[in-house]
Amino acid sequence: MELKLSKIPEVHDEWEQSHRVRALTINGKSPFMDVFANWKSAEPADYKKIMKVMERVARLDRVRDEKHVKADDNKSGIYEMRAHTRRARVLFFYDDDTCKTAICVHTYWKGAGNQETAFEQAVALMKLWQASKETGNPKL
Repeated sequence: MELKLSKIPEVHDEWEQSHRVRALTINGKSPFMDVFANWKSAEPADYKKIMKVMERVARLDRVRDEKHVKADDNKSGIYEMRAHTRRARVLFFYDDDTCKTAICVHTYWKGAGNQETAFEQAVALMKLWQASKETGNPKL
């Protein structure tokens, strides 16, 4: 299994003053990127708000305003980027060991599907990334 961090094309290099923002890719596929790319045309208002939050995550040490970024209530290490007043959510975690990186792993559409399941899947992906770092397998 090949794990890799992929650049998100819409994230500008000049934003990344505090954190790089990347997508986790597993064997060439990203659970995050496929849905995120669709939001650009299918849900442009949500997409635009998420892009503004990504910029904040990239520029700031930590985003403290829960309208934009909220930590998982279970203290799992997963955070959600929120399209405030909209429905799009991006689940991510911080990896300060890897060049201060915010790693996007999953999406969630508020009001559709099971939020708890989305967080569980994000936690599983985070643990997979962490385990791969311990064995020296991830590609940065």
